[in-house]
Amino acid sequence: MSSELNEYLESVLTDLGGLGRYQFILTLVVLGSKATVAWSVLMQAFGGVMPDWSCEWHTESGEPFMSNVTFDKKCSLENTTEKLDCVSRKFDESMNTIVSEWDLVCDQYWIVSSITTIQMFGLLIGAFVSGHVGDLYGRKKTYYISILILLVFNVVGAFSTSWHMFAVVRFLVGVGCGWYLTIDITYLAELIPIKYRSVILSLPVWPIGAMSNGLMCYFLHDWKYIQIAAAVCCLPWFLGIFFITESYRWLISHGRIEEAYEVMIKIAKMNGRSPPNKQKLIDMVNLNEHVAKEKKYTLIDILRNKHLLKVTALLSFTWVSCGYGFYAISFGVAQLSGNLYLNMALLGLMESTSFVVCYFANCIGRKKSSFVFFLLSGITGITVGIVQFLDLSNEGVSINGLALTCKLCVACGWMALIIFTSELYPTVVRNIGFGFNNTMSRVGSMIAPQLIFASYRIPGIMFLLLGGLFIMSAFCLLLLKETNNLALKNTINDFSLPVKQNESLKTVDESETLFSEKSSSCVFLGHLISKDGIRPPPDRVKAISDYPQPKNIKELRRLLEQIFTWRSEQETAFKDLKYKLVNSDILSFPKFDLTFRLSVDTSARGIGYMLYQLDPDDETQKPRIIRFGSKSLRPWQQSYGPTKLELLGMVVSILDCSDYLRGNSFIAECDHQALKPLYEKQFKGAIYERWMSILQQFSFEIVYKKADDMQVPDALSRCENSKAEVVESPVEDDPFFPFVEDVCGKVKLPNGQHFSELIASKVADVQAVHIRTDNAYDADTFISDPYDADTDASDDNIRKKSVRKMSKHRRTKSDTGIVEKTLTTSVFEIYQFLPKEYYNCNVRISH
Repeated sequence: MSSELNEYLESVLTDLGGLGRYQFILTLVVLGSKATVAWSVLMQAFGGVMPDWSCEWHTESGEPFMSNVTFDKKCSLENTTEKLDCVSRKFDESMNTIVSEWDLVCDQYWIVSSITTIQMFGLLIGAFVSGHVGDLYGRKKTYYISILILLVFNVVGAFSTSWHMFAVVRFLVGVGCGWYLTIDITYLAELIPIKYRSVILSLPVWPIGAMSNGLMCYFLHDWKYIQIAAAVCCLPWFLGIFFITESYRWLISHGRIEEAYEVMIKIAKMNGRSPPNKQKLIDMVNLNEHVAKEKKYTLIDILRNKHLLKVTALLSFTWVSCGYGFYAISFGVAQLSGNLYLNMALLGLMESTSFVVCYFANCIGRKKSSFVFFLLSGITGITVGIVQFLDLSNEGVSINGLALTCKLCVACGWMALIIFTSELYPTVVRNIGFGFNNTMSRVGSMIAPQLIFASYRIPGIMFLLLGGLFIMSAFCLLLLKETNNLALKNTINDFSLPVKQNESLKTVDESETLFSEKSSSCVFLGHLISKDGIRPPPDRVKAISDYPQPKNIKELRRLLEQIFTWRSEQETAFKDLKYKLVNSDILSFPKFDLTFRLSVDTSARGIGYMLYQLDPDDETQKPRIIRFGSKSLRPWQQSYGPTKLELLGMVVSILDCSDYLRGNSFIAECDHQALKPLYEKQFKGAIYERWMSILQQFSFEIVYKKADDMQVPDALSRCENSKAEVVESPVEDDPFFPFVEDVCGKVKLPNGQHFSELIASKVADVQAVHIRTDNAYDADTFISDPYDADTDASDDNIRKKSVRKMSKHRRTKSDTGIVEKTLTTSVFEIYQFLPKEYYNCNVRISH
């Protein structure tokens, strides 16, 4: 999807209310349910804890061995002469975990870490599947599937009869968690304005869930009750089905425009705003050649694009590091000194401070924020690992403080990375890309429980690996591009738009192209054709493409009919407006069976016009625009009176469009009443004679229109544009100027008299000037100096005016004919006397 459409969709979100009531409900439902997901994932942080326990030892004969002595957490007794068996274990009744439920200690303690790994493998599968499901079937459906999975299998897990069944159920719960953690960020990012996106996505809902998980474990202290509580908390979020909608970005990217507009109407209604213009939405989508038409995207589409492949490779490594670091500290909470429940709450509290990421993400950018926190995570992780390995005295407090700091940096870095990742992928594959990276994070989270188990034997190995991974990930982020304050991309082609041939032309290989390096384009049937496709010729849309930026409120009101502050958003909208006006879908081919309409307006700055037609068979009566035009006036022309300016604009506009208008009857529209009785007015002066002679070549009717209905030519005439063409006066060698020598032939008038006889006659029904055929001017009276016909003046205007008057007087006296009326009146009467089909018979008139 083009950048113009991306920016338009962002502006639509702002027009629909920005951060309104709908966004509040959406955030409450989607992010609120994340606390439930946190309980489901972190249940193993409590469920896998080994309570204090003791063993009752018996000899081979069945006699108790030293029954008055307590051997806490002893899997075997050394330095005994008899073979002893642990006949029963007694666990601390203050908590009930899966360890005490199924006696998973000593040689079976590996089962606990394995169940956690299986759960995280479920997150991996859920993230991978959710990415594809979300992009194929929509964000809303995918979200509610994840909540349904958590509801069902948390209840089933509470009634597990063996650790084998529990492991299977934890895998399915992991699938639901991974499913959710892939769709929630994508869902919100597409319906939250860019201004508030980082703030909303950084809300510390997961940390709140982690802290409340510690509180819930403290009060319930039974893994079964914790599972049921997590399931019950899933129920309220199903009420959101009636309020939240599908992502309109996703609908548009799949070509479902009508559904997308219905979503916009619902959002606008909830926010108390008016829905956007439907036709504008359709036009913007139609202008975009790369909108997906129900195309089904997969991970292969990401890997085929070089840019997305690079992004995915770098992000995958960083997400593996985040998954490992986050869950290694969370599931390894039992290794910290002090109260278990307090440590769980403190770890959640450290995560909650990740809210500050939104400030850094907006101020210094997504990439720099992630880099800083990743680097700090690596440094603190290595420090904790070294302290644990050296086994220093009083290391408990030091390890706890450093571990909490490391958890803070990991949480903040991962939050910044989540925002960064959600903006690096286009809409059509955003969920797939985010899901794939989420999947890679589950690889790290699967490794974490095994490293926790290994750290009991090799102190510090877990944190040393964490530090190394995060330092390497920090430098990987430097190879990615910043996304702060950029519109979200919609299609893969937005990264590298391919050269697309027009569908009506045959696509050829580069070696077979019709255009060489020297001749890269050609104009054919009014279109500019090149190897890049078909576009309007620049001269037809020059007036729009060169339209300058408005410089004051008055100009803005004329252009957009509203007052606002010109910022980057308005600059983008202004460029978008010009782009749409010059697009080939706006300009149309002329239909010569329809009446041409030339809308002209002249101001003190310039001339603007629009040539168009109205099709009576078109129910919308949308004008078929053929050409725009704009020209600037010279300084002396700006001093003309209103009628003179409007007449000059009419002449210039008609000559510019003469290819379409010559030989056709057309309607000239203006907002100046004085031009309506054009031929009834007695204009005096050489300027008017030349202008009226030009207009009499054409057959047209002048129609008055109010200024409010002339907005396009009015805007074109009033713009201050240094690139606009200036008005040039007609010259004698101009092929469109009527003063050219031609042979009229034996043209008969309605009374039977030949036209040549009428001109030569001394007495005629109408008075006319004599036509000289020898074109013999006296050398001393012929004025060859060029001058501007609009002013009758040049540098020595007084001298030249006198010479011209003398020259005209001499030529008139030397003629055999007698001039009894002014040139203007004579020419008018001749053309009024002739039938219409003779109007284009041109003769050379002696001045």
